Amino acid sequence: MRLCMPCTNRPGLLLDISQILVNWECNIVSVEVDKGELYLEYQLASEKQKPQIMRELQQVDGIYKVSEVFDMPSKERVEQLEAALDSVPDGVLAVNDSGILKHCNKAAANILRLKEDSLEQPLSSSLADSLLIWQTLDSGYSFRNREIFIESIGRYCMVSTLPLRNDTNEAIGAVVTICDSRDVRELVQKMTASWPVAFLL
Repeated sequence: MRLCMPCTNRPGLLLDISQILVNWECNIVSVEVDKGELYLEYQLASEKQKPQIMRELQQVDGIYKVSEVFDMPSKERVEQLEAALDSVPDGVLAVNDSGILKHCNKAAANILRLKEDSLEQPLSSSLADSLLIWQTLDSGYSFRNREIFIESIGRYCMVSTLPLRNDTNEAIGAVVTICDSRDVRELVQKMTASWPVAFLL
């Protein structure tokens, strides 16, 4: 069950909420705070508990309203980001510093012929090399528009990388954008085919 509770910021508020759920033997799954609203996800021991728990939470000092929501804010943001990335024609993927694939949009999966269960799995060493991932992580530098032959798919692609850094400026991952070189050449041909030609006499 997920609840949204507009609330004031006061010491002990979360403790009071937790005590109610403990009394009802409910497990707290996650808590998020976003723009003056506290979001709470927890597991009910019984569906019959829901109305009474919501009434008790409504009576907590500093809680203005209690309403049920479909998703937590973080999940909504992730889904919005994934939808945006899936609408991009270029492939976009992200890995951590161990080469584990953390995100991959549909275009990247299609270009690289990745399997559906590739997320949270390490990229092959040869593919990580081709995508300049190890070079990006080792050097901390980005690469832009490098045309690379990717052996696993048997064709050239345009590859760009960007290191992801932590608070101490260490590279902890990398974002890679990739597009088929044939698409780039076709675009260039379309753009240049209609250019006017001037003859100098």
